[in-house]
This record gives sequence, C-alpha cells and structure tokens, in this order.
Amino acid sequence: AWAARRSSTTQDGSALFVVDRGGDKIRRVEVATGAVTTVAGSGTRGSADGVGGTAQFHYPSDFAISLDGALCLLLTSAATRSGGRRGRRA
Repeated sequence: AWAARRSSTTQDGSALFVVDRGGDKIRRVEVATGAVTTVAGSGTRGSADGVGGTAQFHYPSDFAISLDGALCLLLTSAATRSGGRRGRRA
C-alpha cells in the first residue's frame, strides 16, 4: 500500500525521510545521529524521472516509498497544463 506524505520513518524507526521543498530533494535523516543525506533529487528544479541525484523535481510536496525501499514516488505541487499535480519516479 502507498500513502503519500511529507515525511515517513523506516520500519525500524532508525531514519526519517522528508521532503525538502526549497531544495527540490528527498532527504534521509538518521534519527540517532542527525546525519542528513540526499536520497533523490539533483537540486536543480525540473521534471525528470531518475535514480538518486539524476531525478529533478519542481517543488516536491508528498512522496511514498515502497516497503522494500527500492522505489520512491513523488508528487510535486507545480501546476501542469491541466492544472493538476505531477507525479515523478525516483
């Protein structure tokens, strides 16, 4: 099951994933140490599927991570031609 959200923890609670809207990235925060790493997003505003730093987002708003952590689906709040939100895979 997928549930879109702005933050989510790993199943064991050791890490928190958060949307960095201003940086156009998805970040991982290690709960024990506070260390932050970028999971997805190049930091360059755009709209491109990709792995890790090759993905580009435009104001990411919500995301969902598969249970095995292999796939991240992201919604951006940038308007499309139809006025809706865009989905990206990273």
